Amino acid sequence: MAASSCPVFWAGFDSEHGTFEAVKQRNFIGRSVSRWRNERGWTQDDLAVELQLAVGAIEQDLSRG
Repeated sequence: MAASSCPVFWAGFDSEHGTFEAVKQRNFIGRSVSRWRNERGWTQDDLAVELQLAVGAIEQDLSRG
């Protein structure tokens, strides 16, 4: 089994055993965005440009009322 790259946070105290239980943080959105970006053949810089263009278009639409 491959090692997880997710950070581990210690949360929840198990009073029966006197230990803390590990809770892993998952990055589901980041994986989806990476897959979506790779499907389009975009670099991270390409994605940043596209996001800025989208934000600009939304701001224009909102300012028109």
